[in-house]
Amino acid sequence: SDSYEHIPLPLSSKNIISLLLDGTDLIISCFSQSSPILKLDINTLKSSEFYRPFNRKIDFIQKTSSGDYFLAGLSPPQMFGNPEKGFQKILDHPVSKIIECAKDDYWAVRTSSPIRRYRNGAWKEYLVPGEKNPIGANDLALDRDGKLWIIGGYGLLMFYDPETDSIIPHSNISDSRVFSLSEDADGYFWITTDKGIITFDKNTGKKRLFTKRDGLDFSNFNTGYPVIGDDGRLYAGTSDGWMSFNTAKMHEPRDISDVLFTGYSIEESVASGSTSDNLILLSESIHLRHRNSSFSVRMSAFDYSMPRSYVLEYRLYGM
Repeated sequence: SDSYEHIPLPLSSKNIISLLLDGTDLIISCFSQSSPILKLDINTLKSSEFYRPFNRKIDFIQKTSSGDYFLAGLSPPQMFGNPEKGFQKILDHPVSKIIECAKDDYWAVRTSSPIRRYRNGAWKEYLVPGEKNPIGANDLALDRDGKLWIIGGYGLLMFYDPETDSIIPHSNISDSRVFSLSEDADGYFWITTDKGIITFDKNTGKKRLFTKRDGLDFSNFNTGYPVIGDDGRLYAGTSDGWMSFNTAKMHEPRDISDVLFTGYSIEESVASGSTSDNLILLSESIHLRHRNSSFSVRMSAFDYSMPRSYVLEYRLYGM
């Protein structure tokens, strides 16, 4: 389907903070500290308890190559392990996300905090060149070529340069608050903000903002890191469940090929104010008399997936 799908969840708190797509299961963390981490089958929509973090809010969940999981949040400590064997503490600093770039090579970010890297049993902090103070980041992601990208809280897109072992600025994506960064199968970045979702081509710099005008149920994605499945569908958490759509169908605006004039109205006279409604399918032509002061035309586009994003115009010749 090319359309957006909004799916409520049977949770004590529907304000979703984090999503992890693990095969056909979504691992879901909610804002409420009393809510357990859930596992939801995206095909059957049946849920079960994945782990209960004992009155602690988990802001991010990540699965590693070893099959274990990171449970990260703004409330330390950060935990590593799995529900069967248990979790152990790995970091006392608050973070918003941790990812595994290679075996035993982990990166962590948080707004207004240094970008951190864990390797060889120790943590290292990074600053952006030319900045005396840490430029915090909200999210980071590996692209298809293994390059590490980092998004700042106010739209600064950066990447890691292994030759200089430094963080390099790339582009300013948005003036809005930016929360997360994901790459789809075509190499486009999808960036959530408090104004909608941005798709960004890092090679050309071209970007587009999707909002409620494009059919989104929500424009504020300040809760939940989105994930993109192998089928190209993006799953994003909202304040009232989660929604999904096919990213491959959304890079370019649709070309509306089917637009139909459906009818017209003619005002008979200014004095009477009366009008006549006519079906255009039953009329070979429109005749205006000298007393007809105005008329209007009705039209329709036969594409209903994003109706608010379309503007229809027409032009009259020979008037």
